[in-house]
Order: sequence, then structure tokens, then C-alpha cells
Amino acid sequence: MALSDNLRGALYMNVAMAAFTLNDAGMKAATQSLPLFEAITLRGAITSVLLIGLGLGTGACATACRGTTPVSPASGPWPKWGRRCCF
Repeated sequence: MALSDNLRGALYMNVAMAAFTLNDAGMKAATQSLPLFEAITLRGAITSVLLIGLGLGTGACATACRGTTPVSPASGPWPKWGRRCCF
């Protein structure tokens, strides 16, 4: 069954709200035993690992390495830097 754009958007919004809720609950639990800046650093490290894994798992990093990013070269230096950033 093909999803309509509105239903797909609603599902993405629910996933985003669930991620925010889990992040907020995790931060509240972490700051009970860790200082604030350690908790923020830990959250950043975990998020970086998850995002790199997501990029590698979906093939987004390989697409960026081949230079087939959907961003036009006229938009500045970002597409050139993105193509060189491979894991």
C-alpha cells in the first residue's frame, strides 16, 4: 500500500516526537548522576555514532563520495567539502 504524502509526513513527525521524548528522558536520567557538560558530551558522542551508522547503513556516505549529492555546485563550497568527507 502506497502512503500519501500527508500520512508519510505524520509518521515522520511521530518518529521525531518519539526521538525527542527519548532524548529528553535520557538526559534527565543522565544528569541525575553526571555533571551537565559530561551528559551533553555523552549525548553528542552517542548521536554522532548513530548518525554515522545511519549514513553508512543507508548508503548516504557512499553517495556523497561519488559526488552525486543533490546539492548544486553553485550553492557554495559545501558540496565540494561533503564529497571529500567519507568514512
